[in-house]
Amino acid sequence: MTYREHSARLAQHLARLSSTRGSRILEPAGLEVALLGRHETIRLLQEAMAVATGRDTAKKADTIAFTARTTLGQAMNDPVMVLHQAIDNYPNPHAGSALMTVRSADLGSVTAGLWHQVARSAVLARHDLDTDKHAYTGQYRWSIVADVGAIAPVVQYLDHQLLAAARRINGAGHPVVDALAHATRHSPVTLLAAEVDSVARGGRLPDLTALQLPPVCPRPIRVTSMGTLLEAQRRLPVQIAQIEEVGPDILARTALGQARILVRAGDLLEVHNQWRGSTLARDLARQLGQIQPEPSDVTSLMPGDSTPLAQTTAMWQYLREQDAQGSQLRRQDLIALRGLVHHSPVVIEQLSRTADAQLTSGRWLISYAEGSAYRWDRYRFYDDDPRLVATLARVRKNFPAGDLTVTPSAVIESARTTLARSPRTKVARAARPDTPDKAVIPPPARQARARTIGL
Repeated sequence: MTYREHSARLAQHLARLSSTRGSRILEPAGLEVALLGRHETIRLLQEAMAVATGRDTAKKADTIAFTARTTLGQAMNDPVMVLHQAIDNYPNPHAGSALMTVRSADLGSVTAGLWHQVARSAVLARHDLDTDKHAYTGQYRWSIVADVGAIAPVVQYLDHQLLAAARRINGAGHPVVDALAHATRHSPVTLLAAEVDSVARGGRLPDLTALQLPPVCPRPIRVTSMGTLLEAQRRLPVQIAQIEEVGPDILARTALGQARILVRAGDLLEVHNQWRGSTLARDLARQLGQIQPEPSDVTSLMPGDSTPLAQTTAMWQYLREQDAQGSQLRRQDLIALRGLVHHSPVVIEQLSRTADAQLTSGRWLISYAEGSAYRWDRYRFYDDDPRLVATLARVRKNFPAGDLTVTPSAVIESARTTLARSPRTKVARAARPDTPDKAVIPPPARQARARTIGL
């Protein structure tokens, strides 16, 4: 899963909490979990604003003093910068427990369980955002700002409920009570979030999907869901490209594993009326199925790395357990499955490139070298390609990665779509800066405007 998916799940949990009053009646243990969820959510908002603006976390200041020097003109002219400062200075006391020490059996209430899910989703979203932050440029940074503008008011709204619970449990004067009181009374987060929301929607708000993000790392991933299945498919080309030595049998079995995966994916997509993805999967699988698992005309001196084959096997074992005639797949699962099919040409292209590189570099030997006195000899430019190399090249030509590797045309939920704002804030600014780190009205324009209106 990506930052987008984890932040959307976080927004869903916050929306459920804000629709009830369960946080007001939390027990001491439940309040600790709620404060943990709140703490991790605010850390996510701080990290998101830092990524969106390209600025480091602001120096902490007293909330009341910060509010006193934040004018309405600043909020109108540079709302993103002011919101960044407000979130960085938002009271955020440390929770008494860590996420890894909280056991689900000890939560005690549904509300505490939701706050535990809030903490978990916020930690995962922050980790993924930090990992992929280099991919967020231009308009994609505005999508992060819009997510913050949607989440921040909900956090401040829930602080009113947590304040009631903290006063009942800890009494007046407790540090947690004071922090929550400052947050609810003095922070301009909700006002600034509304202004930032209107500025962000002054242009397109594209989201980075899984296929648009580079793989997090080339290590094999455990496949336990359709989302991790797609991530494993995306890691395969990187794993194959980084191999220095690999045997032809490893590449052949990896390609045949792709064929089996595509056949299964095609069956699942057909059941759910995804005809285009199903047809592409079966066409790819049919041509990959022509590869022999044990090439007899090419070999290697070294056994090489079997990482791609291990990853492919894990993918096949998960997909084989999915019942093609069983229950309906979720929309997100279908998106991931279509993404796997459309990403297959990239895997095939890298298989072909690696096979050609291993052959021409002399790491692979052929059994039919012209004019050679040896049973196995190096490949030369006038020799025919082995069947494995020729088949992969043919499939790569028939299914070019650049034409077929597209983002599935479906909408994936994000934090801002989950926490839809009220209609009165749906008025977008006419103009929006290119990136969030720029002011809405640059300083010279402010001075010219002030002189025009006689200020």
